[in-house]
Amino acid sequence: MQKLSELLVMTVCIFASITASAVDWVALAESNDDNVQVYLDIDSIKPYTKQIPLGSADSNYMSGFAHFSYLDEHEYRKKGWSYTQYYFIVDCDDNSYYTPRFNIYNSKDKVLESYHNKYFSANDFNIAFPNSLGYFVIHDMCLFSRQ
Repeated sequence: MQKLSELLVMTVCIFASITASAVDWVALAESNDDNVQVYLDIDSIKPYTKQIPLGSADSNYMSGFAHFSYLDEHEYRKKGWSYTQYYFIVDCDDNSYYTPRFNIYNSKDKVLESYHNKYFSANDFNIAFPNSLGYFVIHDMCLFSRQ
């Protein structure tokens, strides 16, 4: 009986470690002005191969997930928001990005709001200004396209 319970505990630990490593969030930047900490899921970063209307066929698009945690003094904390997870599509050649999908979560990981836009074009992309949070996301996602 003791061996069976030990085996059960080991099995649970193995599955817990597999589940825990499914997303690999890496800290990118923290904005003191905005009270935001940004993370990238480096396991989700890959070339974006779908055709983007009005986009150049030879553009270097990458996609992946980013996590923006709102620190204690952030204005979104007053709304009950804890963090937002975005699906980013970035144009590495044009230093621009678009987020066609995101979820906003509270501190108990409950989705408070969700956004999804299936119909977007290259005209919807935003230019990232130097040293902005979007700039850091683009920069690090595009590093994967050069490897």
